[in-house]
Amino acid sequence: MIQSLLIHQATITPYIRQGAGGPLYGEPEVRPCRMESGIQNKVVYKNPSGVIQETVAGMLMFCLGDPIPVQSRVVWEGREMRVIRCQEMMGLTRHHLEVDLE
Repeated sequence: MIQSLLIHQATITPYIRQGAGGPLYGEPEVRPCRMESGIQNKVVYKNPSGVIQETVAGMLMFCLGDPIPVQSRVVWEGREMRVIRCQEMMGLTRHHLEVDLE
């Protein structure tokens, strides 16, 4: 049933680690998703370096699949965003991800 709600497509480029020349990313993948804009959630999270940061998420993405690492890039309708939190939510028969983006 959740697949019927995933009416958008987003390109996700997963963050791997910080390299000497900057961040290293994996291969991009396209996932069906649902995007909700206008979100102004205050998010406190730990970045890959272990530093606790606070920011405001401006977009919320719902999708299926493996969790998406913090600092990954998400492109939707030409807009590039960064993952600041990814939560795996459990449903009755299948789990989904709720991803805060800035």
